[in-house]
Amino acid sequence: MRKLAKHWEIKYKYALFFPVRIGMFETDQSYSLFMSNLIAQKGTLKCTASSLNIRGGSPSTNAPVIGSLKKGQTAEYIGYVEDGTPVNGNSKWYKGTNDQYYWSGGVEATPAPVVATASSPDSDAQLSAAVGAGCPNKKPDVTLVQTLLKDKGVSLGSVDGLFGNQTKQAIINFQKGALGFNNADGRVDVGGKTWQGLSDPAVTYTPPSNEDFNTKYKDVIFQGSVFPDKPIYSNLKIKLNETIVKEYIPARDKALAGSSEGLKLLCTIMAYKEGFRPGTRSYRTNNPGNIGNTDAGSNVALTTLEDGIKRQRDYLTRIVEGKNTAYPMGKRKLIKSYYSPEIAKNPQYGLPAWLPGYDFVFTGQLDQFVKIYATGARAGNSYLSTIISYFRENGVDINAQSKIGDLIK
Repeated sequence: MRKLAKHWEIKYKYALFFPVRIGMFETDQSYSLFMSNLIAQKGTLKCTASSLNIRGGSPSTNAPVIGSLKKGQTAEYIGYVEDGTPVNGNSKWYKGTNDQYYWSGGVEATPAPVVATASSPDSDAQLSAAVGAGCPNKKPDVTLVQTLLKDKGVSLGSVDGLFGNQTKQAIINFQKGALGFNNADGRVDVGGKTWQGLSDPAVTYTPPSNEDFNTKYKDVIFQGSVFPDKPIYSNLKIKLNETIVKEYIPARDKALAGSSEGLKLLCTIMAYKEGFRPGTRSYRTNNPGNIGNTDAGSNVALTTLEDGIKRQRDYLTRIVEGKNTAYPMGKRKLIKSYYSPEIAKNPQYGLPAWLPGYDFVFTGQLDQFVKIYATGARAGNSYLSTIISYFRENGVDINAQSKIGDLIK
């Protein structure tokens, strides 16, 4: 429930802001790794920012600027990667036709229609029963539907033969993007229109609009505390911004004198991830953790930066001691699907306006803590990956299941 950092790979007039590099791979392996992860897809990009840097050679804010797109200008692209340099938690970049890279937070992509490929199952393959909510959902049938969806170019997780929210949404997207359904139901009936469209090679699919993207996780509640649609990284290279280095850390060392190194590391990376620097709410309010500052506009201001850092310490301590009701130690925590006005107004964040919910027993795990603490963390793993990578950079080997209490003791 924090205000997400308003920082992106956009070139502002007079260069008042610069992109924050919150994660990049080591130089000697970056190019080959990016290339191996390129997802082929052709289409057109339209710039939605006032000005967007075009990077040459690799999807990284460290790559040279070779040009720019102005608002409304277009460019062709041939694919995208989802593990480029994250900017404000968004690591998706589009690759142009001549090795240019465009950060996805500053453009709107319109993929070209995808035609079914020869990898589709045998044309004689048939459903034995319906697939969808309340249907028999036999594993061979679900596997067949998932495979056909993949071959049509519909975004879907793994082909595992299990019907769930992802498969339902994929069917809905296909019904809208290929068949023009106004009231898509996420169901494939034997011999029905959706089945006929999936099994017909002539039927093409156009990926959903931003509206579909924004509502993908509406009313979705994941069991557990893991966001399943993105990987968790432990090797991101964290480059702290100048404000963190020159202002936050000296104040931290005074405010947290005598505290553990783990507590100092966690408070620091939280302040960094919350975007603590001039021009942001956390900086203006001396509240580096944005604790009490909500998406709806509530603000908590502290007198000094040291006071704000002590508030971070006290907040974490109360969680570990079971004194913060938002973190019911040893009890069930239900996080409902949530619409964020902050994200809806800032598409450059690269996050859906509707965020998924979670249902788990809170045991103090790092991934659980992040899901409760930061709204944007519910639709990705960037926040979690940043914390894990920062600790590992500083010689502390942790993972998503590490306990907050162990980190700060």
